[in-house]
Amino acid sequence: MQQFCRSIALIRKPAERRTTWLARWQDRGRWYDFIMGEPLGDESFRECIDREVGWVLDLERERDYLVSNMARINLDFFDALPGDAHETHIVVAFYVVDLYRKSAWQRVDADRANCWLTAEQIYAGHAPDARPINPNLRFLIRHSEVIQPWQ
Repeated sequence: MQQFCRSIALIRKPAERRTTWLARWQDRGRWYDFIMGEPLGDESFRECIDREVGWVLDLERERDYLVSNMARINLDFFDALPGDAHETHIVVAFYVVDLYRKSAWQRVDADRANCWLTAEQIYAGHAPDARPINPNLRFLIRHSEVIQPWQ
């Protein structure tokens, strides 16, 4: 049986009326996706997302961002992922990641691969530039309810 094992970063940006969530354009999938990674070897889900956020966003751990000590939610279930006919063992942990230095915010905002998405856009499946959002991410957010459509 296939397994989908990921740690996913929930990087939020307070806005005037709604929180927005950081997504990055992925050329390989041709969609926006949250930063996520598959734990390597004995690596914990938290260590995995800490590594991925630092590497992907070119930020320094404990200086530019903080990863929450515990997952916001852990998922462990069996289902078919979007577009897949076969059941997959899905194991996912969502971690809140907070940027906390002005230079970190500036670096993230200056990177054209990054996009801040509202919950409404995530649920609709399209970013403001009309490009798609990873269907697997949307499936996991709906399943976990880690982001509510009205947030």
